[in-house]
Amino acid sequence: SSLACALFAQATSLELLISAWALNGLMQGVPYPVYMKLLATTFGSRLASAAGIWQTSCYVGGGAGNLLAGWLLHRYDWPAAFWIPSALLGFSCVAAFFLTPVFEASPRSPRASEEEGRDLDLDLEKPPPKAGISLH
Repeated sequence: SSLACALFAQATSLELLISAWALNGLMQGVPYPVYMKLLATTFGSRLASAAGIWQTSCYVGGGAGNLLAGWLLHRYDWPAAFWIPSALLGFSCVAAFFLTPVFEASPRSPRASEEEGRDLDLDLEKPPPKAGISLH
């Protein structure tokens, strides 16, 4: 999405706008099933609440983005309405990469506990995992 916003800001032709729009849709639509699977695996029987919170954050973020874009259009020129969100998205991606905890795989499959609500076994006595991406 950050790349698509940057392309929108530099668009000088209809073809580039269409390409940026397609890239934006691809970047936002393709990972959606992965997000839902992650929510289902992580929250199990609490999936409805987790999905509700997830969707609410998407709607609030979308509304805030529209307000920010409107203010940027009013205060600056139209490319600023794409450059600023592109920079914010890029910063958010880098921050998420380094700040998201890495969890070890559970030896027990979440599917094995269908009758238990598919909740994962979490050992709260262990220290939290280090942030970042594990490459082993």
